[in-house]
Amino acid sequence: MTTEGSSDERDVVVGAQEQGDVPIMPHIDPSQSAHRRRGATRLRDFTLSRICDEKISIEFDRFWHPIGPNAARYRSFVGVLARNKPSILAMHWKEVDEQVKKHIWETIQVKYLI
Repeated sequence: MTTEGSSDERDVVVGAQEQGDVPIMPHIDPSQSAHRRRGATRLRDFTLSRICDEKISIEFDRFWHPIGPNAARYRSFVGVLARNKPSILAMHWKEVDEQVKKHIWETIQVKYLI
């Protein structure tokens, strides 16, 4: 490597260490990636607005699938409850304790008019 222009060559590979004539790139931490990852759905505004007495109306189709403007929010809400309330040891819904199922149902009825 020559001394003339060598500082310019080193500026091209910022933070690299040279070993002979081959620059070695620094370690790149994957947690500092430019890609954003989807976070967990927690619906914090729902939990904060539990003091509100107004229930949200939900419509269902003939297969009992929620439809309408509030359907996506309802599905998210039920998904959060299903993920957080039952024990992770229950492999099937039939294995979930009846009191837990009742608590989930009552929680849904507090927020939604079904």
